Amino acid sequence: MKHFLLLIAFVPMIGFGQNTGLYGKKTTFEVQGHGSIPIVTSWFKSRSFYKARNGNLTIGRNLFDGGVRFGVSRAISNQFGFGVEYGLEYQNLIANNSILLEYTGGGFNYSLTDEIRHQAINISTFSIMPKFEFSTRTNLLPIGLSHQVGIGYTSTRMLEDDYIYYIGTQTNDTITTNLDNGLLDYSDRWTGFTVMYQINMRTPVSDFLMITYGLRYTANFVRNTPGTSDLPGELDMSRLVKQKRNETFLQLHIGAAIAF
Repeated sequence: MKHFLLLIAFVPMIGFGQNTGLYGKKTTFEVQGHGSIPIVTSWFKSRSFYKARNGNLTIGRNLFDGGVRFGVSRAISNQFGFGVEYGLEYQNLIANNSILLEYTGGGFNYSLTDEIRHQAINISTFSIMPKFEFSTRTNLLPIGLSHQVGIGYTSTRMLEDDYIYYIGTQTNDTITTNLDNGLLDYSDRWTGFTVMYQINMRTPVSDFLMITYGLRYTANFVRNTPGTSDLPGELDMSRLVKQKRNETFLQLHIGAAIAF
């Protein structure tokens, strides 16, 4: 009986170990959902996080940022592979608490900085990243524990919405943004690059399907985008986007992978 149990445990390992890949399948298509808890944004920011409720602003917290990734990879050997992934991430951005207003009167033009309470702005970031994958000798790509490194291109934009904001002492008048009011320019794009290291685990559940999960560390770099628009305008939004992207340095993910 003892030898029979050992044989049962050993036979699946033979199936995985005869060739590179999962039963000889070396190419993997992977879909992952990922998320992070923006602790820095939620707990240590001096600006308030405003969200809309029943047509008014209320103070809340940014509890979760998330997104999805799609990737294709190829195992070159038992311990080395490469691939490319595409990602789309959604985040909530705390807006400015001040705005520069321009006035004309009595033959003079003058500017005044006033307080603003603005609903959190939704942003999305698209990424494309080539990556390399490594595993130890005790694992066989694409199965088991692996380490991934990559560097990729990112592009961030604001998502159009009827954001609520109050200027100065306004408390009852609700003003919604639109495409031409000068507060937000939805055509703005903030490009940059991201560097990542990921610990990934793939657990086979059939001869072609695997469950994947793990942890990812990222360092994000956003280029400054010069502009002359009013706050929150291009220059200031660039600073805010850069801060937000830098706060996203740790993510958990779970998904599924198909080997073929």
